Amino acid sequence: MSEATAALPPGSTFDPVAFGALLSRLVHARALATWPLVDVRGSGFDPENGVATLRLVEPVVRAIDMRPPPGKPLRLNYLKELMTPLLDQPVRTDDLQRRVALGEERLDLGELRWRQSPVKPGTGPDGVELDFLPVPQRKQSIDASLGYESTLGGQWGLAYAARNLAGSGLGFDIQAARNRLQEE
Repeated sequence: MSEATAALPPGSTFDPVAFGALLSRLVHARALATWPLVDVRGSGFDPENGVATLRLVEPVVRAIDMRPPPGKPLRLNYLKELMTPLLDQPVRTDDLQRRVALGEERLDLGELRWRQSPVKPGTGPDGVELDFLPVPQRKQSIDASLGYESTLGGQWGLAYAARNLAGSGLGFDIQAARNRLQEE
């Protein structure tokens, strides 16, 4: 807490900007150091007694929720098994990100979105619920582009990408472009 004392010396006038910066530094430093995330709600200044309170709480994962993407069958049981060890533990960003990356890779997802939200009352103090939403990988995509640049003149481009062809894990990209330099 020497950082808090240095930022807000006892007996000095309370500076809300310095206090907010201190809270931000503490939260980010802990996340970067791979320590559990902290919740700083409840921290603040009481003008009646002149006391600044710094409250750091490590929320514990009390529930995990998985929602399948609309119209897409997905192996949610695999994701549940992958995330279950997080239950009743503080939220550690390094472990959570490793599990999210593994889930994306194994299920060939474009993204595995997650968020944490407070749990319903009565499920434990300072708990959070982790909500996961798998986003399927686009199997095929076509992108077209048009543009103009002073030295290249008018230009166009076309890109086609295919992923996981027939469940083989193989994919390819084809790109084409045309501009004035290519014509000359």
